[in-house]
Amino acid sequence: MSKAKKSIDVEKLVTWALLDQGLGWAIHGQGSSGTGFAELGTRIDTGGIGVPTPARLSDNDALVVRDVILTLEDDAAEIVIRHGRIGDRPDWCEEGVGEWRQKRGKNGHPAWHYERPGDRRSPKTAVMEFVGWRKEEVDYWRTTYRLWWHSLDAMVGPLNERLERHEALRPGAPLEPWVKPMPVIHTPDGPLQRHSRAGGRVSAEYVEIGSKRIKRSRLSNEA
Repeated sequence: MSKAKKSIDVEKLVTWALLDQGLGWAIHGQGSSGTGFAELGTRIDTGGIGVPTPARLSDNDALVVRDVILTLEDDAAEIVIRHGRIGDRPDWCEEGVGEWRQKRGKNGHPAWHYERPGDRRSPKTAVMEFVGWRKEEVDYWRTTYRLWWHSLDAMVGPLNERLERHEALRPGAPLEPWVKPMPVIHTPDGPLQRHSRAGGRVSAEYVEIGSKRIKRSRLSNEA
């Protein structure tokens, strides 16, 4: 009787193969476009952590993971290797897009630009500065995160065709962690799940349905 396979999230499986088995520091061969992965490994090496484990000493399933990674497009393989071999995830700018704020001086007081310098009674305008991530930066990093997620997801099928002791599961990481789930809203037609990309709060209201007055929830972006 064949032994049951161990089910494991593909993200954890990649980390196991690249970090625990050491293959993330000794990947050779070619990507789908023909780019040498020895070169790629050098390009994304962030300091030579650890000593590469010879492939002949690695688990067979780890070698399968390596081989499947090598079938990905180079940009996809690069991001999977980069994060898999240190066991983390791409940054997705949790804080979101920054904002303009009034600059403050060394004394902590708001900074002002006076029409007549030195005359605090003259008309003034606030000295502003941008704090946080720019929109183009947020868009870039979130696109990178999506690429990482979809690359892992694309590996599941090919992995399960070849793995001997493991069964790869789809990524447990959220596809878009910046999308904030809202509470389930119960309506006469059944539960309704809403999501908010910009944040918000849930407030109550009453609606008339036929002769009945029913309390329900609605999404409000009020402060």
